[in-house]
Amino acid sequence: MTHRNLLFRGVAVLCFSVTASFAGSISLQEMGINVNGLVTDTGAGGNPFTVSGVNASGFNQDTGLGTLTFTFDPGKTGSYYVDFFLDPELSVPFYNEYGAVNGSLPSDISYQIDDPYLGSIYSNFSANTLDDTNHMPGQADNYLGGCSGADCNGDVSLALGFNFTLQAGYEAVITLDATTTNPGGFSLQQVHPIDPNNATATDYYLAENISIQPVVVGSVPEPGSLLLAGSAVALLAFILIRRRVVRG
Repeated sequence: MTHRNLLFRGVAVLCFSVTASFAGSISLQEMGINVNGLVTDTGAGGNPFTVSGVNASGFNQDTGLGTLTFTFDPGKTGSYYVDFFLDPELSVPFYNEYGAVNGSLPSDISYQIDDPYLGSIYSNFSANTLDDTNHMPGQADNYLGGCSGADCNGDVSLALGFNFTLQAGYEAVITLDATTTNPGGFSLQQVHPIDPNNATATDYYLAENISIQPVVVGSVPEPGSLLLAGSAVALLAFILIRRRVVRG
């Protein structure tokens, strides 16, 4: 995987004190989608928003806020998985954040909160082995970048995984909702607390939903239906022509 340039990160560490204009602004640095082992990631030059089945019309690709829907219809019975990786940055400095988990984890969902570079989140996202762990509980200030230990704030990224079985004629509809207010229920939360560069805290919540439902049949008639309709029209035309002949 080619993540966004780590040199940029190093420069940001040195220069955050003069970038206060970005304080409190949310930006989506990277996003990936893994559909049964096929990974498409912005950090590797891909575009997950153009993956077949993705509807990002209600999702802001710059901020990472809004609603993203993914419809998966393989057309056959089987077990499948879909994983999402998101690396939002809530403010400057990006390494003074922590994660939290809200609500009860659904049985068919997996998750991970971790450092996008130093943690295992990206490799687990790529292998569909998210470990259901918040590795960034933090809350010890790391504004100056000198904090060490498990209690320190850091660089936070989020991942959600969905494992499901589909019967023929069924599809999975997965919805991701990213907001700055708690949606209730299960969600992953990323927090940039108050620090010398941020007068107020910034929250980012990632909630999910998966629905297994019958595939919606379109309005286009099937070939058999078209054949029957054509036969009926031909028969009607034959009757009308014969009546005209008889009358004539």
